[in-house]
Amino acid sequence: MKTLETSLTWVLIPLCLGLITYGFMREEMLNTERIAAELIEELENTRKEARTLLIAERTINVEVVHDSDPSTTTYPVIISADGSFDAEGDALYFSWDQTSGVPVNLDQTGNTSVAQFKAEAGDYEFVLSISDTYGATCSDTVLVSVQPEPNSCPTPIIRK
Repeated sequence: MKTLETSLTWVLIPLCLGLITYGFMREEMLNTERIAAELIEELENTRKEARTLLIAERTINVEVVHDSDPSTTTYPVIISADGSFDAEGDALYFSWDQTSGVPVNLDQTGNTSVAQFKAEAGDYEFVLSISDTYGATCSDTVLVSVQPEPNSCPTPIIRK
């Protein structure tokens, strides 16, 4: 009988330790998975916030003035890259491309650092590519948000 008890002890003790260890490791795995999911969510939120800040920093807001003419639907917009330069002083070549928004006609004559267009209220995105005489090219994106013409409701005054 003692041999049976000893044999059972040698079998049951490692089995119990294994079950305890498994339970502990399973709990640690679940905690690790939960922490990883929280970190991924935090990273996504940080990316969204960074994107929002980047958009805000790169957006040119065009405030339209009320002109008392309801037929006015487009407004002149000018975006400029006059501050662009080449570190070695090479000549620059500019190319503006619209990448989103209602299509507009860029009033530019070839190689110019300024783009002009007439826009309806809405959001527009442009990419400016600048090249130097050696062919090095860099690009940047600008967002233009044209606000609608402000107009308030007339105030009715009824008298007795």
